[in-house]
Amino acid sequence: MWKYSDIRKKAWNSLTDGSPINAVLATFIYSLIISVPVTFIVTASTIFLFVSGGAFIIESESHQIDYSWFASTGFIVFILSFLLILLLIVLFGIFVIAPLTVGYNRYLINMVRKSPDNGFGSIFYSFKKGRYLNQVAGMFAKDIRLALNSVVFFVAIYVPWIIFYFVLPFLDSLGNSNNNLLLILFPMLLILIIFLLPILANLWFIRCAYAYRFTEFIIAEYDGLKMNQAVNLSIKLAKGIKLRMVFLNLTFIGWYFLNYMTSGLLMYWITPYITTAFYKVYCIQKSNNPELFEGLTPFEYDKDILQSDGVEESVTI
Repeated sequence: MWKYSDIRKKAWNSLTDGSPINAVLATFIYSLIISVPVTFIVTASTIFLFVSGGAFIIESESHQIDYSWFASTGFIVFILSFLLILLLIVLFGIFVIAPLTVGYNRYLINMVRKSPDNGFGSIFYSFKKGRYLNQVAGMFAKDIRLALNSVVFFVAIYVPWIIFYFVLPFLDSLGNSNNNLLLILFPMLLILIIFLLPILANLWFIRCAYAYRFTEFIIAEYDGLKMNQAVNLSIKLAKGIKLRMVFLNLTFIGWYFLNYMTSGLLMYWITPYITTAFYKVYCIQKSNNPELFEGLTPFEYDKDILQSDGVEESVTI
């Protein structure tokens, strides 16, 4: 079984033996492309929604909420505008951010493999003709599962508090009764549910997120995958090591602290460092489960790379 220190060391060596400056620049380009449009949309929409919705906030003299605004045309425009902006962000995530994420992972994979001609154009790898829609579909399969998991997560977090709100009258009636045992046990049970469910929900969501961790690597390496094939392969590869993957991420806590102290500037180094570390884990799991990849077709470029001298060792660790 792989050790955390070995994975970090191999990831570090892969980046420093290649071109660490290029890894930082690639991360900067990737972050810039995905953050600037989203920041613009969010900022513009915030201003627009504030202006369009400001009529109902507070009347200047009475300092009272104008509830009649909720029945006006302005409220309908406000809601429709909010939904439209939300839709734009979602579409941008599906059709731009997701394929860019695959391309960014592709760039780092090429760096690990010491692939020739690994330029920044690899970041836009997924946008090439005959590849784009297939890779968008593969990432969408991952995103939709994470979205559904998020719904379950928030239900598990908030439903207990809603139940607690409606049970409060019953607790008051217990206080006026003589059933001391029920008076003690029922609040304890309720508190247990309120605290236990969120903890279990967090653990479950983390488990699901790490189960899908290898999806981008698989999509970046193999051609002709079906929509759910990459995420299903990721789930199989992550079986039995999800907790170890969580702990691997926690071993970078020192870097996270330094990133916080530098106001996020170290993110451009930490991101490729951690991504490469998880790629190393992916390679180990892939070499341990070769039957999962039987019949899959790597991209033509990969066939040449995998046959190159000295590259196979860096790929499979």
